[in-house]
Amino acid sequence: MPRTAIRPGWVVRDILMQRQPIMPEGDFSSEATPTDLYRTYTYLVKQANHDSVTGRQRGMSRHSFNGLLYQARRLALIVAVREEVAAGLPTPLPPRGPLLNINGVPTIVPTPIDERVVVEARRIYYRIGAGAEVSSEWDNISKAYKRILEVFRT
Repeated sequence: MPRTAIRPGWVVRDILMQRQPIMPEGDFSSEATPTDLYRTYTYLVKQANHDSVTGRQRGMSRHSFNGLLYQARRLALIVAVREEVAAGLPTPLPPRGPLLNINGVPTIVPTPIDERVVVEARRIYYRIGAGAEVSSEWDNISKAYKRILEVFRT
């Protein structure tokens, strides 16, 4: 867990509960993509660093943040509500083709490597899970996830 005053679990919860706007646009929404969530988190960490007198605070990397979102999904703190086609990045050059992704693990059983295919990327929107608004697991998602894993190991 990063050592910052800005807690990633709280940021995700507050965005999806419409207490925190998605930055930098400033729009409130009960649904957000992982990119929206991470962009807002990094914006808040940078703002805290700018306002801080005590020194620089270090936030999570994108990779770690995605791992945290995976854990939040497994704990049912967030749930996927819809998907849409992910558009290519805008450039001044001719339009680019669609963004691509590898269709890897659509089920509980991992897909063998030789059965994976390249597909057009999808943007997934998440909302807060039923009853997760008041869960104490938001304080430390990784710790809550590890507790669940220990239950299954015994």
